[in-house]
Amino acid sequence: MLRKARRVCIKASPALEFSGLERALPVLSEVIIVSVDGECKEVLLLLDREHETGRKPEIRAVCLGSETFEIASSGDEPPDRVVAEAPGAWLYEPDAAIIKARLTGELARQMELEFLNRTVDYLTSERLVERFPGRCFRIEECHPFRPKSFRKELAELGIKKAAIQRRDFPLSVEELRKCYKIGESSERYLFFTKDALGGLILLSCRKP
Repeated sequence: MLRKARRVCIKASPALEFSGLERALPVLSEVIIVSVDGECKEVLLLLDREHETGRKPEIRAVCLGSETFEIASSGDEPPDRVVAEAPGAWLYEPDAAIIKARLTGELARQMELEFLNRTVDYLTSERLVERFPGRCFRIEECHPFRPKSFRKELAELGIKKAAIQRRDFPLSVEELRKCYKIGESSERYLFFTKDALGGLILLSCRKP
C-alpha cells in the first residue's frame, strides 16, 4: 500500500496492544485512539512513507460525546508522575481513550492535577475541574482498608449499597461484594486502591 500512497491509515481493534508496534511498523507516524461516550471504540494507525525511522510516533486520544476533547503526547518522554501526599477533595478517572493512549500524565500536567498513587490512573485535586474528560467524584470519606474491621466501618458510615471500582487492589469487585455484603447502587461510589505510600485505601465518593 505504501508503494501506491505516501500515507496509509489502518483501522485496528480497540484492544490492540502498543508494544512492538514501532518494530512491526517502522514508518508509524501517529496513533489515534478514539472513544465515544467514555468507551474506547477505535485505534487508528497512521503510516507515512517519509516518516523518519527511529522517531517515536505521536500518540493522540480523541474523546467524542456531548463535547469533544483531544490530547496528544508532547514529546518523546512522558511528564513526571506527580503524586499527591493525600487524596484531595475530588477524584478523577480519565476517559478510556486517554488511559489507553497512556496520556494521563500529560492530562495531569495540563490540568494541574496529581496522581493518587504511582501505579494507577486516578487523579485528584482540591478544586473541581470543569469539563474534565472522564468521570469526576467528590470524595466524602477516605479510610485505610483494614479487612478485619471493614464491615464494621461500613456500618458506621451507613453504607449498604454502592457502585464499586477498584484499581491495583488485591480483591476483585465480586469478592468485595461477597465478603462485605455490599449491594449495588448508583448513588454512592466506593473506590478501592492504594495511597501515595502503597497502603490500601477506600474512597467513598458521590458524583457532583
